[in-house]
Formats: sequence, structure tokens, C-alpha cells
Amino acid sequence: MCDITDQDDSHAVVWCVGNDESALLAARIEGAVEMRGEYGVKKKEAILTAFTKGEPYNGNLIRVLVTKCSMCGLGINLQRVHRQIFCTVTDNATAFYQSVRRSYRFGQKHKVDVFVISSEAEGDVLQGLRDKQAAMDESWSQITTKMKELWAAKDV
Repeated sequence: MCDITDQDDSHAVVWCVGNDESALLAARIEGAVEMRGEYGVKKKEAILTAFTKGEPYNGNLIRVLVTKCSMCGLGINLQRVHRQIFCTVTDNATAFYQSVRRSYRFGQKHKVDVFVISSEAEGDVLQGLRDKQAAMDESWSQITTKMKELWAAKDV
């Protein structure tokens, strides 16, 4: 894990599922701050504001945010981040997609690298995510083709 987060000084998000996992990773990754559900609104807001703006939190810059998809996977702009690490494979393709889209969005100036760490036991879940991604890619391709056809027929 640290091999991925410590490749350079760029910002990263580490997505976890459990509190024990989150606490362990935050303690081991240099420049990491953990975001937990039990934190009050003001503390969560302070951490996210500091991280997204590149400002100090408790006197230190946050280079890596360790959090959960359920807390930060929706509605937050993380264009500062171009490296994401999923420590656990989830079968929730929507949560995975939305979490990745926190970084990969308008205003992103870098390629976004997404790492999924899994064990052999999670192979079926990982394959399920790949299958859902392939189906979504095919749907978007069909939508794009149909839109082009409609626009061409209008002679716009």
C-alpha cells in the first residue's frame, strides 16, 4: 500500500470498508489523515476542506485521505487527487464508480490512477465489477452511436 501512496508527493485517497483497516492504514501512511463516520460534522468539514484546498490540518498538510465510500464517495470534488486505492473490493459497482468519479471529473489536470487491492478469495467480486464496467462501456457506446445518428439525421 505504501509503495503506491509514496510514489511521489501527490495527493491520494485510500478507500476502506472497516474502521480497524482505516486506522491501521492512516497510521502507516506518511501524511495520511483518517476520516471516520464517528467524527463530528465540524471535524469532517475541516479535514475535507484542508485536503481539497491543500491547506494544513492541525499544522500538517494532508497528502493522503483514508476514508470510506459511504462518507466521501458522493458529491465531493477531489480533482486534487489523481491516485485512488481501494483496499477492499466491493460488489457495489455504483459506489465504486461514484468514488472514482470524485477525482475523475471536470477540472482534473492529471491522469487518474485507480488501484484495487484484492485477494484470490475476492476474484469473483472483482470479475463482477469488471463485467459491470464492460456493460456500462457498451451502453455508453450505444448511446453515443445513437446520438450521432440522430444529430446526422437532423442535418445540424
